Amino acid sequence: MQGLEGVRVLEMGNLVSASYAAKLLADLGADVVKIEPPNGDEARRRGPFPNRRPDSEQSGLFLYLNTNKRSIILDPIADCARFLDAVAWADLLIHNFSPRQITELGLDFTALSVHNPRLVVCAITPFGLTGPHCDYEASELTIAHGGGWAWLSPNGADDPALPPLKAAGHQTDFQVGAAAATVSAAALYRAGTTGVGELIDLSSQAYIASILEQNFVHYTYAGNIATRLGRRLLYPWGTFQCKDRPALGCVTS
Repeated sequence: MQGLEGVRVLEMGNLVSASYAAKLLADLGADVVKIEPPNGDEARRRGPFPNRRPDSEQSGLFLYLNTNKRSIILDPIADCARFLDAVAWADLLIHNFSPRQITELGLDFTALSVHNPRLVVCAITPFGLTGPHCDYEASELTIAHGGGWAWLSPNGADDPALPPLKAAGHQTDFQVGAAAATVSAAALYRAGTTGVGELIDLSSQAYIASILEQNFVHYTYAGNIATRLGRRLLYPWGTFQCKDRPALGCVTS
């Protein structure tokens, strides 16, 4: 990619997935404006913090996710006119609100398109905008399990009583954010040639299921079913004994 200078991005939501997607685009040169609610992005309260003292201005997670961005505090309901001005300015809106929140905040794609026909909207939701689970509430932990990633961890052990574990931190949301940035860039290219925007309906659960290590290929061609127990399909890969204690979660490849 030759850079995204001149591309204008609005980012809304909380925590990691939308913020990381917008950060990647900002790092490529896009002009990103982060719209925070009056109480601030929840990432401000997650840390880590210097000296373990909570400070909304010094959260390591928030600072990492929001480099190279500008920001404003805006309630799209209370200040609708100002919000619609921002929509008219933007080429892309990325958010990670649930379908219920999308309706409450007035972020329906058809309605936004009236104000900006070229607008691309990337809606990151737990289970998609439609379907039997679209209204389910979910966290990063839910998606890690619902997408199957946690079901494959930990690995290399033979005890089926060991519970499934998700990857540390916000790894599921980071993976989804990277996907959101990629598909948004593709949609922006198309909108730039056609003058018409589009809606990207990105289900976090569906995306995580799609990237599970070798699972679909091994099942389709060899009939192998991936499991967190015993030897992995990709080897060497496992949980090993450290010098001073059992290495729960230490993975070597």
